[in-house]
Amino acid sequence: RFLESYSKLPARVATLVDRSANVYWEDGVAQQWFALKRPAYFSREQGGGVAFNEHTALEYYRRAVALRKLNTDDFVNDPRDFAPYLTKADTLAVGPTSRAQLASACRALPDLDLMVLYARIPGAYSAEWPLPRTVYLGNPRRMFDHDYLYECRTLR
Repeated sequence: RFLESYSKLPARVATLVDRSANVYWEDGVAQQWFALKRPAYFSREQGGGVAFNEHTALEYYRRAVALRKLNTDDFVNDPRDFAPYLTKADTLAVGPTSRAQLASACRALPDLDLMVLYARIPGAYSAEWPLPRTVYLGNPRRMFDHDYLYECRTLR
């Protein structure tokens, strides 16, 4: 049921996702792979190939370095993690808090078209919709019940 809800996105959301070749979806690799049948731009799950291919490793690192500054759920809070570039830039933060953070990630990744995040940055997102489940992140735990879409072309 969870994945089925993503295969039936609201029209405005579906339009933005469909016209975006490269989408970074916070904590959304399952939605992209299984429900939407499309590749994910970045996720921790995709890091396995870095041990086998130099190009994959360099590309994964490039994306991680830019996206970690958003402090999303795809990055860990522990700076002692085996790969420091997979640690949040601010280990106490839960997601981005400003339009400047979003714009910085978009400028650093010119091939990135769209970001789907839990964080709500007023005046920066193009669409939103309720999540089919509630997400709790951070310490203290914060509740997220919407996804917000940010178009890089409007943020750069």
